[in-house]
Amino acid sequence: MNDSINIPEERSRAGELLQKRSVRVGLMLSVWTIMAFFFATQVYMLYYREEKPVPFKRALFVEGLGCFLWALSTPLVLWLARRFRIGRNNWRRRVPLHFLIALGLVMLSSTSSVLAPLDMTGVYTEVMIRWLERLAQGEAPVIFGDGSQTMDFVYVGDVARAYLLAALSDATDDFLNVGSGTETSLKELCRLMCREAGFPDLEPEYREARKVNGVTRRRAATSHARDAIGFEARVGLPEGLRELVAWYTELTHPAQVAVT
Repeated sequence: MNDSINIPEERSRAGELLQKRSVRVGLMLSVWTIMAFFFATQVYMLYYREEKPVPFKRALFVEGLGCFLWALSTPLVLWLARRFRIGRNNWRRRVPLHFLIALGLVMLSSTSSVLAPLDMTGVYTEVMIRWLERLAQGEAPVIFGDGSQTMDFVYVGDVARAYLLAALSDATDDFLNVGSGTETSLKELCRLMCREAGFPDLEPEYREARKVNGVTRRRAATSHARDAIGFEARVGLPEGLRELVAWYTELTHPAQVAVT
């Protein structure tokens, strides 16, 4: 009597393929690439329906960046799923643990104010888009308060590079700030924005301050990121604003950009 179990040859080959790291990495990147195209299509159709068409390549860049960053986190997520399995006898402890880990990953994925295309919402980041809208109509940008509030701006390409440096470094179990390490006031940001948009002598319009957040100064401490993974921001604020202005001009006046 033969007690052996015959495993189909196709299943055996598939198992052998999945044992190869290159195959697993390729499969993971393929899945996240598909997700990037899916989300980019959603964004493209949303803006198209609102009669504010966005170039698909721009939507794909932004959504692709987010999916790529999560792709880098996938090996960690899979390891945690194997290390802390949820069972009938431990689910009361493991479910809160998984929730906290997920919350930690989301928090680690957030950075300083990122100069990213399509990032048009939010109390702080939308201010640049609102200024550009007013400048396009020949109106002065509006600053709520005296303009002394400061923020730390970092270019999206630098953020992506920081994630790559972290993934390739030996650093582990650490927390790093990804930013430029430079404070920029709203008044200075407005001056730079007007200059890059072609209105260097335009003065902003000041209005009564709005109660949004009690934190009026923001500057990321980046020395630890430099020591741990070798990260330093390379793209300055003027260069990032120049690209933002070019993107907005292309978005709102594509024919003008094509001529120039």
